[in-house]
Amino acid sequence: MTCAAARTAHQVRRIKEFVDAHISKQIAITELANLVGLSQFHFIRAFKRSVGLSPYQYVLSERISVAKELLPKRDLSIAAVALMVGFSDASQLNRAFLKLTGITPTAFRRESGLG
Repeated sequence: MTCAAARTAHQVRRIKEFVDAHISKQIAITELANLVGLSQFHFIRAFKRSVGLSPYQYVLSERISVAKELLPKRDLSIAAVALMVGFSDASQLNRAFLKLTGITPTAFRRESGLG
């Protein structure tokens, strides 16, 4: 692994750790770029090249991934799950979840056998 590749892998790991730790909060692209010491423009290009998704798409997919873990828990409302994964409300979660998975959070919960 070259020095540049090792640096990139470290930067991606830092971004992933930051996103995981702050999933319930708003995450600005500038904040992520500053975390790895790049301009926003260079960060977006480098991140997409390394991960295959734009930073925005990555954060969105991580939010949906965590939502999938939380949705089977019947004691949590869809609105509570939405807030826990960084969406402002249930309708915002519904739109993003449907777009990325092809089903609504309610249907996902029902298909999990616990809804």
